[in-house]
Amino acid sequence: MKRLLKKNGFIRMVSDLCGGGLVLIEPGGTTLYDSEERMPGTSAAGGELHPVVLNDEIVCYATGTPKSAVLASLISGVLAAEEDKRDLIAETLSKYREINLFYTITEKLATSLDLHDVAQLAIDETLRMVPADNASLMLFDDNTGYLQVIAGIGEGCEPQAWVEIGKGISGSVITSGRAEVVNDVRGDTRYVEGRAQVRSLMCAPLRLKNKVLGVITMGRSHGPDFTAMELKLLSAISLQVAPIMENARLFTTIKRSEEWFRKIFEQNEDAIILIDMSDGTIFKVNPATERLYGHPQEELLARSPEMLLDAAGRERFTQIIATIERRKGFSLSRAVFLRKDGKRVPVSIRGKLMRLDNRDVIYCSIRDISEKVRMQQEVESFQTKLISSNKLASLGMLVSGVAHEINNPNNYISVNSTLLATVWENAVPVLERYAAEEGELELVGMPLERVRDTVPKLLGGIKKGTVRIKEIVDNLKGLAKDDNRHCASKVNIIQVIYDALGIIGHQIQGFTDNFSLVHSESEMYVIGNHQQLEQVIINLVMNALQSLPDRQRGVQVSVGHSGRSNLVVTVRDAGRGIGADIMDRITEPFFSTRLDEGGTGLGLSISASIIKDHGGTMKFSSRVDKGTKVVITLRRYQECP
Repeated sequence: MKRLLKKNGFIRMVSDLCGGGLVLIEPGGTTLYDSEERMPGTSAAGGELHPVVLNDEIVCYATGTPKSAVLASLISGVLAAEEDKRDLIAETLSKYREINLFYTITEKLATSLDLHDVAQLAIDETLRMVPADNASLMLFDDNTGYLQVIAGIGEGCEPQAWVEIGKGISGSVITSGRAEVVNDVRGDTRYVEGRAQVRSLMCAPLRLKNKVLGVITMGRSHGPDFTAMELKLLSAISLQVAPIMENARLFTTIKRSEEWFRKIFEQNEDAIILIDMSDGTIFKVNPATERLYGHPQEELLARSPEMLLDAAGRERFTQIIATIERRKGFSLSRAVFLRKDGKRVPVSIRGKLMRLDNRDVIYCSIRDISEKVRMQQEVESFQTKLISSNKLASLGMLVSGVAHEINNPNNYISVNSTLLATVWENAVPVLERYAAEEGELELVGMPLERVRDTVPKLLGGIKKGTVRIKEIVDNLKGLAKDDNRHCASKVNIIQVIYDALGIIGHQIQGFTDNFSLVHSESEMYVIGNHQQLEQVIINLVMNALQSLPDRQRGVQVSVGHSGRSNLVVTVRDAGRGIGADIMDRITEPFFSTRLDEGGTGLGLSISASIIKDHGGTMKFSSRVDKGTKVVITLRRYQECP
C-alpha cells in the first residue's frame, strides 16, 4: 500500500477525480493519506470507513468523502493488479532460473556416459538446488527385480545397496510412478527402519515414456519440511535425468557386452580370423591364431588367409569364398594349414558371412584337430588289431578314442544346460510380472505355475544325464587299464542299487508290473567303486527285464549277508531263461542272443570284468522258461580296529 502511495501521485489523482477529501487510515488508526493534508493527530470527522482489501485482508480504510466506497473498491482493484504483476515477475524469474539450472544439469550430465559418474553428478547437482542431509539415485535391476543404489550421499545411501520393489516409501514410489513428499516418515505405514535416520523424505520416479527406470530420493533429518515447490522441482529434475540415465545404462551394457565378446575372442582356444570381403584380407586375429600358426599378428594382418593353406585347401577355400551367401555358414571338416616353420597342421574350419561396422566380414573359427586325427588313426589301428587279436583287449583301446569324442558334445550339453538354467532363473520374474499384469499365462499348453516347477526338473535331468555320461565314459576308459586303484573305497551298495534303478526307472515301468527291491538295512557297505558297481546293476537288471515274456512276470533285486566278510546281491527274474548249451558263453565279449535286436554282447562281459576287479564273484543259474538268478558276492567293508 505504501508503495502505491509513493507511485507518482496515484492516490491524489483518484481523490481529485472524486472531488477531493479522501483519507486513508490503517486498521490501527494511523493516517496513511489525507488529501486535505490536516495536521498530524487529526482526521476527517463523521466519515464512514470503507475497507481497502488485498488477498482477503484489510490493508486500510477509505473515508472523508461521499465516494469513499467507490474509491476503496478502486484502490483494492489496483492493489490486486499490482500484486498479480509482482507475482508474475517473480514466477517468470523463477522459471528462468529453473530453466537455466536444468540446462546446466543437462549440459554437465551429457559430458559423461559412465553410469555411476552420471548418477553421482545428478545427485550433486540436485543437492545444489534442493538442500538435504542425504540423497540417492536408484535404478531398477531387471535381473534381480530390486532397486539398486547407483549413487548417493549420506548415511544409508551407499552404492550397491538394494531396495525391494513395493517395500518402503521409495520402493512404493517406483510402483505407483508418482512423486511424493512425506514429512513424517515414521508416521507413514510404509516406513521401513534403515540406516538413514530421516524425518522428511521426498521421492521422484525416473520416468521414460511409460517405463519407470528408478527413483531419486532426498531426506532431511532436521530442518524445514520439504515443500510442494521442492517436490515439483525434484520431479522436473528427474524428467531431465531419466533419458540421460537410460543412455548411460545402455552405454554401460554395450560396453560390458563388448568387453565380454573381447574376452571371448581373445581367450578362445580356437583360432579366429576375420576377413574383409572387400579385398579378401585378414584384419583381425586372436592370440590363439598366433600360437597355432607361429605367425605374429603383424604378419597376418592385411594378408590373404590363403597363405596359411596348402594347395588343396587353398583351392577349396577360394571356391567357398566365391560362392558364400550371407547368413549361411560353411565348414571344412578337414584342411591343412601351414605353420611359419613349415609344419603341416590338420584343422577344421567353420565360417560365416556377416555384417560388421558397415562392411561384409567372414568370421572363421579354426580348430587344431591334430589330436582328433591322431585318435582316429589310433582307432583305425585298434580296429585292425581287433580283427587279429583278443577282442576284449582291443575294445579297451578303442573305447579310449570313442570316449574322447563323446566328451566334447557332452561338455557342450553340460555347459549349455547350466546357462539355460541361469536364463530360466532370470526369465521367471519377468514371466511372473507379465502374468500378474496380463492375467493367466500358458507356455506350451501348461500354466506358468506348472512350467515354473517343470523346467528346473528338466534342466536338472539334462545336467544329471551329462554327469552320468561322463561317469560311463570314465568307466569305459578304465576298462583299458589293468589296475584296481578305483576299487578301494567305502561304498553303500544299497545307495548304488537305488541310483541304478533311478536311471532305468522308465525301462522298469515299460517291461513289468512286478518289480521289487528287498534289503534289511539301509546302509550296507562294500569295498569298491560306486559308478562301476552301478553299471553292473544296470546291466543285470536290463538283461532280466528284456528276458520277460509279458508284464505279469517280475524281477527282484535283494541284498543280504554271506558270512561275516561278504555281502550278496541277487538279481532274479521270471523270464525265458538261458539254455545249458550257451550258459558257459554268456560272459564272452560280443556274445549275445539279441544281436538282431541291437544287443552288443558286452554288458555281461563288462560286468564280469568289474566284479573280478573288485575281488568278487558273479554266478549264474537258470532254467528255460522259468527264469534266471545272478548272485554277486562282494567283500564287505570293515572298519580297522
